[in-house]
Order: sequence, then C-alpha cells, then structure tokens
Amino acid sequence: MVKVVGLELAPGPSVDDDPSAAWAAVRDSMQAILDDPAKSTLEYDGHFGRTNLGATVEGFLCFDLVIHGWDLAAATGTDTTMRNTDVEWVSEIAAGLGESIRMSGVCGPEIQVPDNADKATKLLAFLGRKA
Repeated sequence: MVKVVGLELAPGPSVDDDPSAAWAAVRDSMQAILDDPAKSTLEYDGHFGRTNLGATVEGFLCFDLVIHGWDLAAATGTDTTMRNTDVEWVSEIAAGLGESIRMSGVCGPEIQVPDNADKATKLLAFLGRKA
C-alpha cells in the first residue's frame, strides 16, 4: 500500500515466527506514516481517481477491517456486534461507492432485508452479506 507513494514500512518480525508481533510492527509503522502529514498526504492515481495515502487507508483499509472483522466473527461463531460508530462510518463510505463496490466481485449483490432492519443488518445486506 505505501509503496504506491514511494514509501516503505519499517522492517519487523516475520509473520511465520510471531504473527502478533508482526501485526503490531506493521500497525505501528503504518501509524507513524499516517501521523506525518508530509507522508499521509502523498498523492497517487488510484482506482477511483487522484487520492492520497491517508484517504485510502481510511476509506479502504479501515473499511475492510470493520467488514472483514464481521466476516471472521460470523465464520467462527463469535460476537458479530459492530460498534454503531463503525456502522455509520462504513455505511457512509459504502453509499458513496454505490454500485462500483460490486465490481470485480468486491461485494456480492445486495440482499433484501425488511425496512425495519437495524442499521448493521442493512449495511451488511448492501454489501451482500446475511446478518
């Protein structure tokens, strides 16, 4: 992700040796880049036009963490509850993407849910997931 703007993450432990430490190292290295306005605002030509690294991380990677966190919880039978703030935020991004979110199989077709479904269920249905 950061290579597209000419940056690299700091080296860290191997995911094979210590997955938790590897995750922490990547997270910390990425956060250091995002905390530096000179780096986080570096621009590039993205899939939807000109953008910058910070906007991509917020609008794509963080979006993915919320939704794939739900996917993993659903697949493992653990708590699938999403924070209301995350549901609101991801819903805004998803609405802005419209039908382009379905290109290349990113998300499946929208699933119909009752009008009185909660916001999380409506979001998941828009993204082709059954709550």
